[in-house]
Amino acid sequence: MTDKKHPGITTDSMDLFNLDGNPEVGSYKDDKKTGEWKYYHDTRMLKAIGVYEDDIRVGEWKFFFEVGTIREVGSYEMGLKCGEWNRFHYSNQSVAETTLFNKGKKHGEFKFFYEGGELKRSGSYDNDLKTGEWKKYDTKGQVIEIGSYSNDQKDGEWKVFDSEGQVKWTFTYKDGILIG
Repeated sequence: MTDKKHPGITTDSMDLFNLDGNPEVGSYKDDKKTGEWKYYHDTRMLKAIGVYEDDIRVGEWKFFFEVGTIREVGSYEMGLKCGEWNRFHYSNQSVAETTLFNKGKKHGEFKFFYEGGELKRSGSYDNDLKTGEWKKYDTKGQVIEIGSYSNDQKDGEWKVFDSEGQVKWTFTYKDGILIG
């Protein structure tokens, strides 16, 4: 049997080239991607690996930097990001960011880390919108900025702290607009 999208190519595992000329390796069944697929950078290093069912991404997917080290790992349900996704620093492969997804949208706790592993920023999302209290930290773990978001806009009092932990500046926002 041949694939209608690629006449003369069987639906078993095949090597294809995308529009950029980079190889893709996977299988088609009834004109739909199925099973494990691998995508490559133009350097021919692995770019992504994961599984399709009926042309829809499912299960764990891994994405890689051009040098072959891991860039991002997470899962899909029905083609949408779900659960915890982790991004990694290019330089040392430590976790750079942890984000929770629900039905393809950021939803829940978010954390961003310095290359040394220390927490840099934390907050929450509700259906892809920043919400609630957000904090920024220095490399020693001390809070250097704190404030709240409502519907992805800074809202209310925001404080910036000096290296001694004392309030250096206070700003007030309303619907993302600085009012004081």
